[in-house]
Amino acid sequence: SHIPRVRITLDVELAVRFMYNRRDLTPDFMQNLIHYCDNVYKRALERYPDSTFVKAHYGIFMASMIPQEQTQAYAYLKAVLLAGNAPLDTWYMSYKLISNMAASTSRLHDLQTTGLMKEARRHHRAALVQMVSLWHVLMSDKVNVERLNSVTSSINKSSLAALDIFQALGQKQQRNP
Repeated sequence: SHIPRVRITLDVELAVRFMYNRRDLTPDFMQNLIHYCDNVYKRALERYPDSTFVKAHYGIFMASMIPQEQTQAYAYLKAVLLAGNAPLDTWYMSYKLISNMAASTSRLHDLQTTGLMKEARRHHRAALVQMVSLWHVLMSDKVNVERLNSVTSSINKSSLAALDIFQALGQKQQRNP
């Protein structure tokens, strides 16, 4: 069978998008099609390395069809925004997708932060519960040294776990404000 010459990368991307959710196509066929489309974009970038149009559409393709290439997609879209010579519609498409990608990353960061905060609270509560036990041991008529050692070790372990999480959150906040 004859494969026609691709004149514009957008044609390949549109073909993949229309075929993407078809149930009659096997996953292997779709992976081959995505791989073919990826190669078309790579060749187009080799031939037209300064084309904001190719970079924008390649970034859009990568963001939607190749999830593991989000960082590269972001780089291409950012290059379009910084180029200064992109047509307005190409610039706007790139801007819109970068904004959506940043919002998704922010939501993921918020979910991770919330999870870490819950874990830190759990450790903090455990330390507070052990503090109550410590006061019971200290206020008893006869101080059991083994029990005192066990309670203070438990308080220390829970407190250090909470502090480690808070430090990790602080470092994460510095990297991703």
